[in-house]
Amino acid sequence: MIKLYRFTHCPFCDIVQEYMDEQDIAYEIVLVQRENKPKEVTSTGGTVPVIEEHGKLISDSKKIIAYLQSTHQVKRT
Repeated sequence: MIKLYRFTHCPFCDIVQEYMDEQDIAYEIVLVQRENKPKEVTSTGGTVPVIEEHGKLISDSKKIIAYLQSTHQVKRT
């Protein structure tokens, strides 16, 4: 399952989470605290959102969505 590392209030994190919800992509949220970021976040530059899937870490909302579009079947409306 994908892990989504995010802050509670973050518009870029919201975009990724909304996309994953719309596409029915299963994920687990990992809330990140600004003063105590996990290595998964610091190793990708220290910003969120970050997703982790199969040991791969991806940061930046646009890159995350592009990755999800290329690796997960996109629902057509």
